[in-house]
Amino acid sequence: NQASSWQASLSSGSFGFLQAVGGARLVFPDNLSVSVFSKGLVSEGNYPYTVNNGNASLKAERKNTAIRSAQAEVSLSKLFKDSAILQFHASSLWSERELPGAVIFFNERSSQTLDNKDQFLQVRYHNRLSGSTSLLFSGKFIDNYSRYRDPEYLNNAGGLDDIYNQQEIYFSAAVGRELGKNFSTSVSSDIALTNLKSNKNTIPRPERFSNWTNFLLAYTNSLLEVQGTLLSSFFIDKTEGERENASRFRLTPGIS
Repeated sequence: NQASSWQASLSSGSFGFLQAVGGARLVFPDNLSVSVFSKGLVSEGNYPYTVNNGNASLKAERKNTAIRSAQAEVSLSKLFKDSAILQFHASSLWSERELPGAVIFFNERSSQTLDNKDQFLQVRYHNRLSGSTSLLFSGKFIDNYSRYRDPEYLNNAGGLDDIYNQQEIYFSAAVGRELGKNFSTSVSSDIALTNLKSNKNTIPRPERFSNWTNFLLAYTNSLLEVQGTLLSSFFIDKTEGERENASRFRLTPGIS
């Protein structure tokens, strides 16, 4: 029964600093709500400073300090008539930063930069199928990109231009059920697919498949709670250029 709302702000400061922020929460019929948020920032830097080193002093300007970034997020929540809940969230972050480097007497020059692009998606669904059984599904996707550049680095390539990209896809499912008055049980399974890529030929490109499956049996009364678990862990590691994949499997029992 909450009403829709929104907010916005604009701030500025010294050395070319400017930041804008905006967001809104929209409420629709049938228990549906959507939230959005965004933020942008720019700063030129290039501020003056003084360094004192014994009898020597230096008045200079801090250069190569600009920052530019943008962020956006959206979230959705839906409550169904059977009390099931569906949630969705997505976010994106982009930034370009100049790296000023160390302070060196009579040398203000710096040209390194670092760029980042991060993406995130997540979906979650929960439903109580009956008075004693509940179901949960979730999944997410993560993409992290970074690029470091130094055009003045001394090498045969005429500088550095390193790109790294890591991605992960994750799925999870769980079922829980109450067995009578004091007993309950649940089964959950998680799967993750992860890879790392780079534009450097000297760096391998690893990939990993991971699976965790957990079985739980619990006993609870007014004075005591006992849980027994059995965790299955399975991993497959693959590296570009290798013919055989490395795999591992382990069962881990537990009681508490």
